[in-house]
Amino acid sequence: MPYEPDFAGQELAGVTAGLIVRFSGEDNFDSLASCIADQETLTSDLTAAVEGLMARYNADILDSVQSMEEIVNTLDKNVAGCKQSTKDQVKSI
Repeated sequence: MPYEPDFAGQELAGVTAGLIVRFSGEDNFDSLASCIADQETLTSDLTAAVEGLMARYNADILDSVQSMEEIVNTLDKNVAGCKQSTKDQVKSI
């Protein structure tokens, strides 16, 4: 069964929607792939944080946790172009 290739922003939208669901308990039905700003930087930051976590050394894990904290704390800037419901959900994180 062939798979459709990801479209631009799809993976980041999935990660962001997952964060919203896990931290706010609410589903997000916004078109996140089209409204999240600075997707390249956010994707790069998330990738680096996950890679640090997978390195499994204490210093790398601490850096990863700090990076994730910074990503979550600044996510409101990335969703500034999204619907108000998304902004509210991110704010509740």
